[in-house]
Amino acid sequence: MGVATGKDSEFVSYNKEDLKLRFGKEELIASYAYRVFDTRYVYYDTKKIQRARETLMKYLKEDNLALVCTKYTSSSGFQHIFVTNMITDRCLISLRTSEGGYVFPLYCYNKEKETSKQVTLTGQTLSKYGKHTNLTQEFEEFLSEKYSEQVISPEEVFGYIYAILHSTKYRTTFEEFLKTDFPKIPFVDEFENFKKLSEFGNELVNYHLLKKVPVKNTVRFEVSGTNELTTPKYDDEKVFINDKQYFSGISEEIWNFYIGSYQVLDKWLKSRKGQKLTSKDIETFIKIVNVLSETIKIMEKIDKIGIF
Repeated sequence: MGVATGKDSEFVSYNKEDLKLRFGKEELIASYAYRVFDTRYVYYDTKKIQRARETLMKYLKEDNLALVCTKYTSSSGFQHIFVTNMITDRCLISLRTSEGGYVFPLYCYNKEKETSKQVTLTGQTLSKYGKHTNLTQEFEEFLSEKYSEQVISPEEVFGYIYAILHSTKYRTTFEEFLKTDFPKIPFVDEFENFKKLSEFGNELVNYHLLKKVPVKNTVRFEVSGTNELTTPKYDDEKVFINDKQYFSGISEEIWNFYIGSYQVLDKWLKSRKGQKLTSKDIETFIKIVNVLSETIKIMEKIDKIGIF
């Protein structure tokens, strides 16, 4: 789906029941990765949505993971990588047309008759019914030769790639190249390092999907009030949502953390400007802060492993 503005905006909502009342067909309502850490609902009627991208999004209606990255980045640097497991907005990681998020599913599904043939996103022909990896045969052969006698799952490959793209050293080394083309992934020689990086990457995946939440929490929201979000402001480890209320215990590094072209915390709050934060909103925001804190720590661990 393209940008949820104009005609398409009526099909997106925070509230599932709202879409059900408006359109009626509950089976067409699905979770929707609208922006980073901002999941909403979409009424996914491909006859009405302008840019439904059904050929791609049908795979994300199933059990799946997908990388989201960009082909071009601005001079601000490369941080344009995220993960999704649901129908996804084109502007998940950036509003800039040149940095629109490309979505790369880990799996493809052939849902047609067993005798039918279907061409995957990587050009493979699926003659069998069911779930198939979206990895080319050439790439699988490369891994088999690179790490001989090792059994590597698609999820391990996904985690490895996700880790590499979160390496500050990788981003710095290939800064100029990443402004003009899709990321190219180097593969380490030692399988032990491959495994470590894969584990770090999959840990990030679980955090970024909010499937895993850090145990340690230093964030507080303790001042009572209306909970109305006016204009968010950062000052002295506090993120104010209005003149009186604030989240405390947030470092400047976390406040300034970007994913894609979005300053994550600022973007999440501004998307709710004029609303009253619910207890669920407050809980989610605290989770995101803690996830960003862990992301920074894991990125430092990734950089300690020799990639080049």
